[in-house]
Amino acid sequence: LMATSTNKANKKIAEETWKYNKMGEEIRFDKWELQADGSKNTESKTIEYNEDGSLAKSVQIMKVGADEMKEEIIFDRNRVKEKKRYKNGEVVSSFGGKSSKYDPSKAKTLVDFEMGGDNTNYESEDFFDEEGRKIRTLKSEGIEIAEEWLYEYDAKGNLVKTKRLYYTGGEPNGEEEEFICEYDEFGNKVREATISSGMVMSEKTYNIVYFR
Repeated sequence: LMATSTNKANKKIAEETWKYNKMGEEIRFDKWELQADGSKNTESKTIEYNEDGSLAKSVQIMKVGADEMKEEIIFDRNRVKEKKRYKNGEVVSSFGGKSSKYDPSKAKTLVDFEMGGDNTNYESEDFFDEEGRKIRTLKSEGIEIAEEWLYEYDAKGNLVKTKRLYYTGGEPNGEEEEFICEYDEFGNKVREATISSGMVMSEKTYNIVYFR
């Protein structure tokens, strides 16, 4: 399968292709996207399966500007057994393997590259607690942190607060936002609000009627 994007001048500026095996399972994905300076950002992913159809291995390579990011994942019964990330050929994080135990609180996942409003490429790295809940996200530009996100949960596991911290020159600059959620006894959201510098910037409330 193939999908393409063109600009107003009918010039191809992006292309995505998928390949599947006889079982209909995706085995390869390729993508390229033309940048304003004429360069291309590329992404490729290959997926291998065991005889029973379960995931065996995946390799994802992303080239953004002069940097190449690579992620290798080994699966066991469709769960991540080992994961290694490389930046320009050097290992930057890993977990799993025969000599180590999987510790979700130390797990890091880098899979996302996102475009900021100023067309900057951000690398997003997530951290999880022992229950597998996301508790922290770092967004970096090159080697410098651009944003930090912190997540808090209530006793029932509902996400009640997300705090966004902004960085300048790799250090917190004091600017931050909070996103608050409140729930009723049944776990349904009844309020959400955005707070900036202590001031409520937006707020929504939900009136839930239960019939018994």
